[in-house]
Amino acid sequence: MADLEAKRKELTKRIVDKIVEDPQFRDQVSNDPEGALEASGLSKEIRAIEAESNQAEVSGYAAKPQWFDSWGCV
Repeated sequence: MADLEAKRKELTKRIVDKIVEDPQFRDQVSNDPEGALEASGLSKEIRAIEAESNQAEVSGYAAKPQWFDSWGCV
């Protein structure tokens, strides 16, 4: 589980860094967060981490989303 948390933190850092460094990506995130993450390829990594997280879930419980509403806000 610690490994999963480390992966989440690293990916969150990469998303924030990209927002800070790339004005076009920042605008895309403001207007269409899901589309921006899809276009950047980061959504694949998000889905992979979410899938790994869901494998550890107890039946009947769900993890709180860590990304943008399904990806709303980091």
